[in-house]
Amino acid sequence: MDPFFTGIEPVVATRMAGLSRQMFELRERHKELLEQLDCGDADAVLAAIRAGRLPEHPGYEAWLALELMRERQQAARELLDWHCRHLRDDAEWPAIDDGIPDALPTAFQVHPLERHLDGLGLRGEDGLDVLARVLTPREWSFEWRRGERWWRFDTAPVPHPGLAIGTPHLHLPDGAVIAPDLDVQADVREHVFDIVLQAIADGRLPSSSE
Repeated sequence: MDPFFTGIEPVVATRMAGLSRQMFELRERHKELLEQLDCGDADAVLAAIRAGRLPEHPGYEAWLALELMRERQQAARELLDWHCRHLRDDAEWPAIDDGIPDALPTAFQVHPLERHLDGLGLRGEDGLDVLARVLTPREWSFEWRRGERWWRFDTAPVPHPGLAIGTPHLHLPDGAVIAPDLDVQADVREHVFDIVLQAIADGRLPSSSE
């Protein structure tokens, strides 16, 4: 084992090594994504989307991913620092708060969550796959697929006919963009997961392959 961990209990060293690896992966993915977008930072990405220099999608998802990775890298750094000050195996280990609710709608409890570096993957019934990126109660994107059809519900700050910029809007498989009859007002991002995922599960947001 690396000399850095000399004298540290194995379970503690393993957790610290895992956090270090996660920070490295987040940093490298963040850098790689900025290079792909040819932007210097996340603010430049959002400015390019608003100006039309980058497409709304997947540009907005890329911006959300960058901000989520930055947030998680900072959280991992703070947790690693905590571990460096609490090197006992019997310490009460805190967890990173990723804004995901403890209990998801029943339809998404059959399959395990997939925690990606920049989002959350969920599987529902009959081949329904969802990718969620929720940064704040006002900045988020949900994309779901069933068969060959896909939908995206998001708050990207770009204009759409008849909709105010930033209004939650739904992209339909035929290319149309509408504002669904769904109230997504929330104070914390956990509630955004609750509201949108439940609406997908019970059909208030479409998900049929027909």
